[in-house]
Amino acid sequence: LAAFIEQVALLRGERISLQNAELYKSLKEYPEAIPLLELCRELGISSLVIKDIHRIQSGDLHSILANREILEDLFRPEFREFASRMKEGLYYQIRQEDLIRYTYGHSIAGQVVELSRDPVWREGMASGRAPEIVKKFGEFHMDQSDFYTPLLKTQNSLEVLEQLEQKFRMDFSRIGIVERGGIRNFNMFGFNQLCEDSNLRDGFFKEHTIAFYQRVKNDFGYEFNFHDANHLLTMSQDAELAEKLVDPDNASFIKEAFASPQYLQSIARIKDVDEKFKPLIRILAKEFHLLYGDGYDAHGRFSALYEAQDVVLPLARRLKEFKVDFNIIQDVERLKKAAEHNLPDLFERIKEQPALCSFLVCNVDTLVKDNSDVRFIGAILGKHGRAGDALIRDYARCLEAGAITVADKGEVLELSDSFRILSPAIITEYVRAKQSGTREVFLTHLKGVAEKLTGSETISGEEKRR
Repeated sequence: LAAFIEQVALLRGERISLQNAELYKSLKEYPEAIPLLELCRELGISSLVIKDIHRIQSGDLHSILANREILEDLFRPEFREFASRMKEGLYYQIRQEDLIRYTYGHSIAGQVVELSRDPVWREGMASGRAPEIVKKFGEFHMDQSDFYTPLLKTQNSLEVLEQLEQKFRMDFSRIGIVERGGIRNFNMFGFNQLCEDSNLRDGFFKEHTIAFYQRVKNDFGYEFNFHDANHLLTMSQDAELAEKLVDPDNASFIKEAFASPQYLQSIARIKDVDEKFKPLIRILAKEFHLLYGDGYDAHGRFSALYEAQDVVLPLARRLKEFKVDFNIIQDVERLKKAAEHNLPDLFERIKEQPALCSFLVCNVDTLVKDNSDVRFIGAILGKHGRAGDALIRDYARCLEAGAITVADKGEVLELSDSFRILSPAIITEYVRAKQSGTREVFLTHLKGVAEKLTGSETISGEEKRR
């Protein structure tokens, strides 16, 4: 027992204490005690908790020694060899608490055991490839082991990573920020494609591809993604695109007016831009925050805006001052029509009502057929002020329902003198009553119903029908 106690104390690096005599005696019952302590010392695992016989719980050395399954895992030659190589090659050590947690469930020690059973990881650690690959991305984290496994499976992955470092000056410790579940900004599918496709790889590492990459990186802040490998190679071989990107004006134009200029797909759009459109595209980006490629291109509706810009842009700028929500690309025809019928003069009067300005632009096709309609809207607003907003909206609903036409706007203005609520049914009946000579009777009845609606009286079925 004395020899056993001396050996335990030596392995644990502690002074012999008679207070722990009973504890030492209980440990001697396990023949695996000395081999386990030797393994812990070899792997750099600090002293396990053995302080007080009364504090022995499931998480101490006894609990490990009593678990045959765990002992078999830890004493496997593959585990000892693998854990030693992790310590030397990855500077990764199993901590005391990791080993203790192994006794009651999943732990990092258990993960090391699983990796030691994986032939891909065993070969990677034995050959030294695993430490070299991991060092490209910084420190090793056990919860990232699944990320490194496919890199180890791909035979030439280390060589490709080294070429990317040397020729493209890529810093994987910066772009490959370790996150749970993977490495950010690292597309494994694209990387494997680069490793496996020799034609792609040969073209990718040629000088003109590398020069093109450096240009788009320096000029537009492009961050390489392996998923772009094919696209980057194709673009670097495009003489027309290369010529356009060499032009400093085009480079500044892309940065100022293009949506997401840091992406290859956006940069490639420069080929589609007609020179005559550039000034207008710059205006849209600077004044209206509409970026080329973000929902529009230099065709279709944009062409219509280009043709009508002298009319549309001044009105669009005024509406922007009024904080009116509109889309200059989508609303070209409406803005054009609004400008042609002098709606801007009307907007000046209601600039404190941006919602109404926006409504008039969006519904200009319904509300305005000629300048008399603009004067009518002005008359409604002049007579009723802010209350005219609701009346104009009701008027638009009546027109859309087909209850009246703009030719009946006189009746609408007339009815608004007596009643400020408008609906298809009300205006239809009012026009009929006026034509039949019963206008006053209709208005009297309408006011009576309105008073009951706003009061506590109930409305009879006959009144509802009428």
